[in-house]
Amino acid sequence: MASEREQRRLMAIMAADVAGYGRLKGADEPGTLAQLKAHRSELIDPKISAYRGRILKSTDDAILVEFASAVDAVRCAAEVQHAMQSRNSAVAAEKRIEFRIGIHVGDVVVEGNDVRGDAVIVATALEGVATPGGTSVSAAVRDEVQEKLGVTFDYAGEQIIKGLAKPVRTFRVGLTKAGLAGLQRQRPRHGWRLVGITVAGTLVAAVLVLFLGVPANFLVETVASRFQDSSGYRLSINGGSTVKFFPSPSVTLRNIVVRDINDASAEGLFKADRLRVVLSLSDLLHGKPRVSQITISHPTVRVPLLRRRVAAAAAPAAATPAAKAAPLIDRIVVEEGSVGFYSAADRVESSIDHINLEFVPGAGDAPQPTLTGSFSAAGQTIQIALKSTVLPQHIEGQTIPIEVTLLAPGLWTQPVTAKAELRSRNQTLSVNALSGHYQDSSFNGFATVDFTATKPFVKGDVDFDQLHLLPESNRGSTPNKSILNEPWSQQAFNLDGLNFLDADLRVSASDFTLGGLHIAPVALQMTINEGVVQTKLTTAKLYGGQASGLISCDVSGSVPAETFSVKLDGVDTLPLLTDIAQFDSLEGTMQAALDLNGSGNSVRAVVSSLAGTASMQVVNGDVRGIDVAKLIHNIPNTIFNGWQQSADDKTPLSNLSAHFHFTNGVATIDDFTLSGSVVSVTATGTIDLPGKTLHVRADPRLVPAQSATGPNPNQNLNLNQGTNQSPNQSPNQNNAPQSAGFGVPVNIEGDWSAPRIAPDVGALLSDPAGALNQLKDATKGLFGGDQGNSGNSLDNLFGGIGKMLGGSSGRGRSRGLTGEGQ
Repeated sequence: MASEREQRRLMAIMAADVAGYGRLKGADEPGTLAQLKAHRSELIDPKISAYRGRILKSTDDAILVEFASAVDAVRCAAEVQHAMQSRNSAVAAEKRIEFRIGIHVGDVVVEGNDVRGDAVIVATALEGVATPGGTSVSAAVRDEVQEKLGVTFDYAGEQIIKGLAKPVRTFRVGLTKAGLAGLQRQRPRHGWRLVGITVAGTLVAAVLVLFLGVPANFLVETVASRFQDSSGYRLSINGGSTVKFFPSPSVTLRNIVVRDINDASAEGLFKADRLRVVLSLSDLLHGKPRVSQITISHPTVRVPLLRRRVAAAAAPAAATPAAKAAPLIDRIVVEEGSVGFYSAADRVESSIDHINLEFVPGAGDAPQPTLTGSFSAAGQTIQIALKSTVLPQHIEGQTIPIEVTLLAPGLWTQPVTAKAELRSRNQTLSVNALSGHYQDSSFNGFATVDFTATKPFVKGDVDFDQLHLLPESNRGSTPNKSILNEPWSQQAFNLDGLNFLDADLRVSASDFTLGGLHIAPVALQMTINEGVVQTKLTTAKLYGGQASGLISCDVSGSVPAETFSVKLDGVDTLPLLTDIAQFDSLEGTMQAALDLNGSGNSVRAVVSSLAGTASMQVVNGDVRGIDVAKLIHNIPNTIFNGWQQSADDKTPLSNLSAHFHFTNGVATIDDFTLSGSVVSVTATGTIDLPGKTLHVRADPRLVPAQSATGPNPNQNLNLNQGTNQSPNQSPNQNNAPQSAGFGVPVNIEGDWSAPRIAPDVGALLSDPAGALNQLKDATKGLFGGDQGNSGNSLDNLFGGIGKMLGGSSGRGRSRGLTGEGQ
């Protein structure tokens, strides 16, 4: 059973080669190649085109051609052989190039640009038995054309052809002068050939106006009528037209508008200020038009946008045009074009602007089509270079290999290069075998775009080995500046375009970074359905742990609405906080949960509207930069000389847990508890995300030696629930009693990148005697001696401190504090 790519057709195949090509090339290679090139460009290729043939394969000395009918194939062969006799008349016999031609009609299999089957095999075999300058055909060809053409057929016997069960009866084609004259009278005159003859004849009459443009409005109605018949759309040429003959023949059409045949609006589907076609004079004189360049100035294409994806209405019916040979085109240039996307119901207008492109279709036996240029989208200029190895005559069902290079200086620093195979079938564009490179990363995947409905549906899967979404200059040994310390962007983003396509996309990367955040590996699934975009994190290895979640954005309304639901499990806290916030003071293993929602069309607007809850827990870690135990052991020196901190100092923690609730971007601390062997901390306050400020009061306390066991480090915390604490309940009631240990409350306020941290000395001085007793109780056993007797030196130290704070028994005040005598 034939595959979907295969098509069976009945067609005539002509095979031709140069008799004695090896001998000719060996004797005079440059001369032979020059002659052959001239014969191909001046005779053979034009004849094939004139009779609607298509070249399937071509080498230096051989060519394989398909024709729609055996009549066209025999006509073409007869005229080529007759013309070659004239061209060889002045050439020495040993240097003449003579063709052998074989023709057969039969069933063939078409697969892409490849044609195979018995017709190809037989035609090639008949070419091998033809005489130099002669044509051999099969009985099937003779039977079809003998009553239609003025040619004779001489029986040449049966040929046994490998792979065929039966021999093939063969005939030699003969051509008399009368037959040739009749053949020429029957030659088909196709539309483009008539245009060439008409323009060439006009040249004689135009000698007097050779340097002037002449009005050509008489062409307008003809062109418009032809266009409507072939496309089903209405063409208006409102600015007139002009024909020029110097320096090259050209036709210019101005103010062009293309509309749906039932549309009377002025907008139209396509508009252009000017369309200029420059022709090749020499090709016109040879009866085959060749377009040197088509220039389209300021074209505008309007694309309607529809929200709902339903079956599309059928395109306007077009009359089937008569088969004709298309002209060769050397170059197509687009100057300052644009593609506008609009939705009248939603008042949505967006566009791709400043489109400047140059398309070179390629020509000859090995075309190399190329497309180069640039365009502007979303304020970014993108440069494109595209090339292919083939330009099929029929796009439908054909596979077109392409190579693409994209450069967008405002988005990425180096070009993106990619290869793929394009195929269009039944209004579906497939991008297969996609592979490419960017910087030191490579990617591969596939995609399809389905245009069968009122809005396209995109499906794809792309896998990167590395994916870095910041310029390379921002990465390396120097830490990135935290995005948390930058002002929130107020630049508006427009996501309306997501309403007008649906998608199901999978993106994965073995190594992924976003700013300073590093995830390896990562895989996410993104869907777009009726304006709702959902991105699900299906795989994410994050700093030794796992991340999962769902981020959704609903752009179907006037203001985008966002939701964030993310969980972290078993994540190494220090590298995570260092990479995303340049915060390197906390170590441990983290669990976290984030359930927030917001709305807005800028980053600042979204942050300012955040509402929801967040929870986190860090266990078995350290607070870096301070060693509370060391401070207590050195308390005499600490009191008089201040805290002497070291970057290597650490305070162990067994558990840190926090719950927050968000309103209008402000996070209120519901519960914050840090527990360790020598210190515990509770805190209350708010974190203002829009303003990036802190207003927190922390209550750190030294844990008494007899109770410094701390909570179970393996305690589990339900991160999905907030605290049930009463508004009047002190946060530290959830753990140790408030009176346990010695503490000095600390106020943390200001910009969160550099907050002001200061002890609340007012709370300490309100009860200095009580603070001293707490200090004595908290430090029992830390300075040597029995648990209940710290020694005389410690008593003397406390006595001195008591005098400074107002006396150990509360009598009087020291001179240092009151100015009075002792």
